[in-house]
Amino acid sequence: MEPFTTGAIAGYTEPGKVLSMYRHKVSPGLFATLRIPMLLGRDFNDQDTEASPKVAIVNQRFVRDYMRGDNPIGRQFDTGSRKKPRIYTIVGVVGNVKYARI
Repeated sequence: MEPFTTGAIAGYTEPGKVLSMYRHKVSPGLFATLRIPMLLGRDFNDQDTEASPKVAIVNQRFVRDYMRGDNPIGRQFDTGSRKKPRIYTIVGVVGNVKYARI
């Protein structure tokens, strides 16, 4: 899976615009292992499977830059296409960490 993707957040992204973001599949407990604080919501768990609705954990910068600082829990974003949407529901927010050069 390519870590860089584009998407849109329902109620936040202007029609016809897309947002740039990094996306990674991770296992439950990764944030605790790396000592990245869970600030809001929950971590991934055993009920989050390939067969269940897609969920995401975002960081503070995502919330600040793309959602005007609003509470993101329960909000959805789409990284798919018009023909094949890929909808994720935000279930958690973690603290910011340095990623590559940004």
